[in-house]
Amino acid sequence: MVAFESFILTRLQELSALHTKQYLGDRSQYIGASDIGHCPRKVVLSKLNGEEIDLATHIKFMRGHLAEDLVAGIYEKYNPQRQVELELDDPVPIKIHLDLLFQPTTKQEVGVMEVKASSIPETPYELWEMQLHFQMGVMARHTQKAIKGAIIVVDLNDGDIRRFNGYTPNETIFNGLLKRAKHIWDCITEGTEPETEVTPLCGYCAFIKDCPRFQADEIPELAGDVLKVLEAKDRKKASEAEYKRLASRLLDIVKKKGAFKAGGHRIDKIDRHSTRTDWKKLADDLGTINKSLDDYQTKNPYSVLDIKTLQ
Repeated sequence: MVAFESFILTRLQELSALHTKQYLGDRSQYIGASDIGHCPRKVVLSKLNGEEIDLATHIKFMRGHLAEDLVAGIYEKYNPQRQVELELDDPVPIKIHLDLLFQPTTKQEVGVMEVKASSIPETPYELWEMQLHFQMGVMARHTQKAIKGAIIVVDLNDGDIRRFNGYTPNETIFNGLLKRAKHIWDCITEGTEPETEVTPLCGYCAFIKDCPRFQADEIPELAGDVLKVLEAKDRKKASEAEYKRLASRLLDIVKKKGAFKAGGHRIDKIDRHSTRTDWKKLADDLGTINKSLDDYQTKNPYSVLDIKTLQ
């Protein structure tokens, strides 16, 4: 690791430690909402042994803080409370931290909002929903008001944001999550073997190398993911081939006829060229002949289709 990256990693480790101390405390002493959706083995080992976090993961954590700051600013006029801590000691020590909590004095309801920094999926990931349901379940033990939950996803790369809402506490779901929390805590305190799960987050797990689920050559739980990747690859190939075929047909028309309009669009071509440099000849002549780089380049013209939406 170069000196600059080493400096950045050290600084982010310091910031992360400060944030944990200020808001989260000793996470090995309780089960948090962010633990619930992860593989129990990963949670148990990280609490018992600690987890070395690389630079990329630290940056992703900071990206989450940036997303939370953004959403808090958007909802500032509603006076949201940030990083609200709630505890529950039955059946195990539980401590949750709500990203944003809305408690309007004029309504008999509260709002729990979980903020995520991510590309935006069609539907929320199960991990996110488990975390929100766990938060709402604990919140329900602290208030008599109606509770509404939402997940806000901020895509910092594409500049997009989306809200998944309509969540309300569900006692059956919460009891199932409490059972999961108890299993994790029992493994920590009694040394029993935790359950393992194959999830989309396995690729980020620091303990995957000796995970029982990944000791065999065949991992049937990932068969669906492999098929999806292959299907996506085939769709991409088919899509690219179809585009090239149709674009080529229109481009041939433009080359012969010129620009035209159709379906509310103007179809034209853009003339470009690729450049190839004769580096060998340039090297042979370097210092002996007074020529420019252009003298050693060959320009190959070509056209690409240009489709503009008409106003």
